[in-house]
Amino acid sequence: MIVITASETKRWGEVSRKVREDIIQVESHGRTDAFILSPQEFEEYKRLKHQEIQNRLDKSLELSKQGKSSTATVEDIVQQAKDRYGI
Repeated sequence: MIVITASETKRWGEVSRKVREDIIQVESHGRTDAFILSPQEFEEYKRLKHQEIQNRLDKSLELSKQGKSSTATVEDIVQQAKDRYGI
């Protein structure tokens, strides 16, 4: 991964050439501010995201067909997240 500062993005020609080589991580004040992807990387990201959503839907449908649907309320789900992730 290529790391650049936010001020370096002002030289867009150079940045657009670098992004052909790798994903660019943009930092501002020492913190990650953004990522710049090539069009090919972005298309791959969208494809993987779509596949992940489709897999979740397929799993939910299969559980529903097996009669294993959840009766949890929104409050139950929020509490589970708090317990699991310490939110």
